[in-house]
Amino acid sequence: MRNAASPWRAFRHDRWVRPFFARYKKPLAGAIALSILAYTFAAGLMFTSGYLISGSATLPASVLMMHLALIAVRVFGLGKPVLQYLERLTSHDWILRVTSSLRLRLYQSLEGQAGMGRAVRRTGDVLGLLSEDLSHLQNMYLRCMLPTVAAWLLWLIATIALGAFSLPVALGMFVLLGIQTVLLPLVAVLTGSARRMRMKAMKNEMYAELTDNVLGVADWVFSGRSDEYLARHLAAHDRLRELQRAESRASHWRDMAGQVVFGLVAAMLLMWAGVQFGGAAAVDVSSAANYIAAFVLCFFPLIEAFAPTPAAALDAVSHADSIMRLNDLPEPVGDWGDAGVSAVPLAASVASSAGAATHHSKPVAPSARPAVSFAEPAASHDAARIPSDASASCAVVDADEAAGCAVTDAAASGGTADIRLQDVSFAYPGSDRLVLDGLDLEIPQGQKIAVLGRSGAGKSTMAALIRGDHVPQSGRVTIGGADASALGDAMPRRIGVIQQNIYLFNDTLLANLRVGNPAATEEDAWRVLDQVGLREMVERLPQGLNTLVDEAGKRFSGGERHRIALARVLLQDVPIVILDEPTVGLDPITEHALLDTLFKALEGRTVIMVTHHLQGVSAMDRVVFVEDGRIAIDGSPEQLAKANSHYQALLAFDRGF
Repeated sequence: MRNAASPWRAFRHDRWVRPFFARYKKPLAGAIALSILAYTFAAGLMFTSGYLISGSATLPASVLMMHLALIAVRVFGLGKPVLQYLERLTSHDWILRVTSSLRLRLYQSLEGQAGMGRAVRRTGDVLGLLSEDLSHLQNMYLRCMLPTVAAWLLWLIATIALGAFSLPVALGMFVLLGIQTVLLPLVAVLTGSARRMRMKAMKNEMYAELTDNVLGVADWVFSGRSDEYLARHLAAHDRLRELQRAESRASHWRDMAGQVVFGLVAAMLLMWAGVQFGGAAAVDVSSAANYIAAFVLCFFPLIEAFAPTPAAALDAVSHADSIMRLNDLPEPVGDWGDAGVSAVPLAASVASSAGAATHHSKPVAPSARPAVSFAEPAASHDAARIPSDASASCAVVDADEAAGCAVTDAAASGGTADIRLQDVSFAYPGSDRLVLDGLDLEIPQGQKIAVLGRSGAGKSTMAALIRGDHVPQSGRVTIGGADASALGDAMPRRIGVIQQNIYLFNDTLLANLRVGNPAATEEDAWRVLDQVGLREMVERLPQGLNTLVDEAGKRFSGGERHRIALARVLLQDVPIVILDEPTVGLDPITEHALLDTLFKALEGRTVIMVTHHLQGVSAMDRVVFVEDGRIAIDGSPEQLAKANSHYQALLAFDRGF
């Protein structure tokens, strides 16, 4: 749990929310000014209304004697809602733009951690970031910053205005409103911040646990411990409700203290106005006694501005914790401000995004990922060559990515999909251990290569570098002469990936296939399903291609999910395919059938298969063994089986099972 000084430290070192204050200074200042004017008009409306009521009680000879008050009532009455509407329009437009940009930035940051098996956050943690942190940050401005700044400015304005009539009354107003705008918020933070942070920590943990338990509900049921799970969940809810009840009681006492302060202000104004203007009876409309009600009533609209300040200060604690959680995420690279997203399906948008970062000779943060732009991949191209439409991707990126586009165009003109890793060294953020240390590897286009090695040897890391998910600290990774990390949004049109854990979205089968190519037709889908041997199975489904696959694709077996992933890659129509442990968890018969289908369907493409064992390796053109961050063995399966003792031992061990 974070300490009480967290709010100030969070805002001082924040790199998520504060930049927007500088970027949107004018609309921010405009919203505050409109808020002050709206409250001023509300006070003016009550002031003139009080004067008008008192004046009308004297039974003036003609209504024209009160024409100034009547005009003022109309001006203030019409101006107040107009100003309030403009303030709401300005502030909500600003905060919705900020929230949209923050969502994009959160996705970019999480995307950088998710590449090629490097996901480091639980699903529930991400859900908490979205629902408890990011979505609620808009309230930091609407319910914390704007009310507090408006209250402080009105406190100053009210004190100065009363000082023109009476310095003692102005001093009294300054002290009483200071209690409401400074003392009560301070007390609220000191007495309630720890409780509020406990509540937020409990909610975040409940999000994470609930998500894990829902995804694993079958295990709870099969183990006969579902009642235990429900009891644990309800107990957590009870603890949270107890904290919420304590928060409600504290809020009740704060509100009561605020009402006492407002009552004292009203009483002070009434006594002062009575002494100042009540020397003579109000015998006509011009009598000074008519100002008594005016001064007292004009304060009441300002209560709406001062009342939220204690709650706003306490809410700032929760928002500060949200900001600190967001700042714990790695920094995404690129312009994450106002960004347009094309209207493509969600699943397709996720698949078609990729990072971009230009190559530097000096060390670059390995987790650096660029801004994401979304575009539809090319419909088709020669499988053995980088497509000639590579420059089309430059039409959807901004000026900051011009360098990446130039490299992409150069690759297109070169026309090859050769992969080269030259003296590549890489370590993950926060670690001094080099996963890859001076690795050199060249993969000609169309070659099928198996990458072997023990767990943690750097096989998946090497694949991630080829895909441009990370940037090496030293050395270069190129595809067709272009830096892999600079291909940006063109990368999904160069490389397809089939991972060990295939994820299918809770949508139709056709929508999941279109992750590979949003422009694919139903005929295209049937064609690739036929290639991967799933056409007959899909034809037997209740709604064919429009059948829902259920959450995470649970309708299908593991082998079927891998075949669907292969169909997705075939629709993507890329020259290079990375297979990252594609058969883990499958039985030998299914594994053998799947590998046969993979190699047959991917004929003519560059295939990089990352694996732990040798099933299917005999069908590859080349085998490399990664050890201590370098290539320890390199050759064809036939050559290594005859001449390399290490490979022979691996082969004997694998066949033993």
